[in-house]
Amino acid sequence: MYTREIGDYLIISIHNINNLDLSQVLSVDKDSDAVIFTGLLIDENNQIIPNFRSFPNLLDLFLKRFSFLRKIFPQRMRKYLLWDISLQSPTMVDWVTSDLLFIRKDYYNKYLKQYDFSKPLSDMYACLECYKKGKQVYIFPDLRFVLPRKFKSNTFAKIKGFLRFLFRSISMYKNVLYPSRKYQIKKNLVTGAHKLNNRSFLKKIGANFQKKNKVVQVYEGKVSGQVNYKQPLIFSNDSVVGLVVNSRKEIGLITIWRHSPLKVDRRNVFPIFPDTIDLGIYSIEACRGGVEKSDLNSKDSILRELYEEINLNTNEILDCKRLSKLISNTAWDVFATQVFIFEVSDEFVPKLQSEEYITDFKFYTLEEVKKLIQENKIVCSITQSAILQYLTLEN
Repeated sequence: MYTREIGDYLIISIHNINNLDLSQVLSVDKDSDAVIFTGLLIDENNQIIPNFRSFPNLLDLFLKRFSFLRKIFPQRMRKYLLWDISLQSPTMVDWVTSDLLFIRKDYYNKYLKQYDFSKPLSDMYACLECYKKGKQVYIFPDLRFVLPRKFKSNTFAKIKGFLRFLFRSISMYKNVLYPSRKYQIKKNLVTGAHKLNNRSFLKKIGANFQKKNKVVQVYEGKVSGQVNYKQPLIFSNDSVVGLVVNSRKEIGLITIWRHSPLKVDRRNVFPIFPDTIDLGIYSIEACRGGVEKSDLNSKDSILRELYEEINLNTNEILDCKRLSKLISNTAWDVFATQVFIFEVSDEFVPKLQSEEYITDFKFYTLEEVKKLIQENKIVCSITQSAILQYLTLEN
């Protein structure tokens, strides 16, 4: 176990951190209630090391130990290893591992001096103690460190430690509110309210229909009420949209075939899970896409989409502005769409992605864009909202 001090913080890690640049930790908000925190850890293959977790049960610890079991029970690992957590901003978590721990020295000297962080699950105990004291545990994604993955662990010692943790949780921490418990309480309140009102409520989330999808996860939801039925539940990370403009302030839009309502002026004619090119319409819109689970930030996501869809390289981008998020009110649980404005050089020549049926890319003047909207030729609400922000910015 390695330890170092920097400023007001004690750093604890199972890795050799003597050559690690830790100065960035001094930028953490000192007014935060976070007394234990970590950063985003990246391995040599540029993959995220899951050092932030929910408090486990015995089965979680056992499944985590064997890679083939993790593949068989992905939903348990999704909940335990927080696969769906947003890494766009500081986030409170149940606990963080001793791969890299930052602890405020005043808190450590007062409450944690007796902890031996070389013992299995001591990091988990320390975080649970933190919530008992009314403090918080955070991951700060802006703090990024490259560390090797550490695979060796004593499973028997962890299971023994978990049994001790379980006893302490029941006896000493029964009323402690850590993030996963708060979530469960809120969920119970929602489902309970629906039960009391005799309305339908989500009874169970079943199989994942798109296990290999990098952006969207579709589950089978079992809904109970006056009528019991199964309902597809769609979850995803944020989406992104990039509005491309040139030096003449013209807006570049693609023409793409979309699985969309068959008739935009008719209700309830949207094909559920369309699987044929015959279902949909051509749509004039901005380049957009979903933030993949492996992406470190939303800007990287839209830069990838721009390169894939119109062959826009970063060296052809003169400027980039991040605008506000767009919050949609839909059954599809996309939390928000982040808007970016990319100013490109006049020499930029697009190369279209034929696999996604992109048939055209064209720069439109502001008057032409307004006319397209008036004539109902831009029906993508996300594109319209992004254009509106751009026009407001220019005026």
